[in-house]
Amino acid sequence: MKKSFTLIEVLVATTISIILFEIAVTFLINYDKFFKLNEIRIRQQEEAKKVFLSVSELLRQAINATNCRINLIQNNTGIEFCIPNITSNNNIGSLIKVKFFFDQTNNTLLKKEGINPYNITIANNIKDIYFYKENNSTVLMNITVGKDNEFKFNNYTIILRNFTPISSEGIWIEEQIGEGGT
Repeated sequence: MKKSFTLIEVLVATTISIILFEIAVTFLINYDKFFKLNEIRIRQQEEAKKVFLSVSELLRQAINATNCRINLIQNNTGIEFCIPNITSNNNIGSLIKVKFFFDQTNNTLLKKEGINPYNITIANNIKDIYFYKENNSTVLMNITVGKDNEFKFNNYTIILRNFTPISSEGIWIEEQIGEGGT
C-alpha cells in the first residue's frame, strides 16, 4: 500500500515553510536597511573628514599678521586668515587671504583663496559648521553632515603653528576685492 500525506500534514508543512520564508525575507530586508544606513554614515564621515582636512591644512599655515588676523565670519560659520606666499629666498613675498564659509542655501562649504574670483566647493550636504577661537593658537571646529541621519564631528581642535604676531607692514595681501566672496 502506498503511503501519502494527509491534508493536515501538508497544511502544517506549508505553514512552517511560509513562516520560515517570512523570517528569511524580514532578515534580508533589515540587513539591507542596515547596510544602506551604514553606507550613508560612511559617506557622511568621509565628507566631514574632507572638510576637516581641507580647513586644517591651510589653517595650520595661517600667520597672525598685523593687517591680516584670523577672523571668524558669518556668525562663526566661516573663518578667514592669511597664509604666507614664500619666495625663492625663503621670505614672505605676499600674504594669501583664505576664506572658508558656509552657504546655507546649498548646504555647502566654500573656499575663496587669494585673487581667484571663484568660490571652490569643499563639501556638500553640510547641515552646519561652526568655528571657535579657543585662544590665539587654537581653533575648534564643529561640523554636522547630513539631514535625516546626522553625523556630528564636534570640538575638532586645530593647533596653529605660526601664532606669534608678526609685522606685515609693506607685505601685499592677495585677495579678491568685490564680488565672489562672502
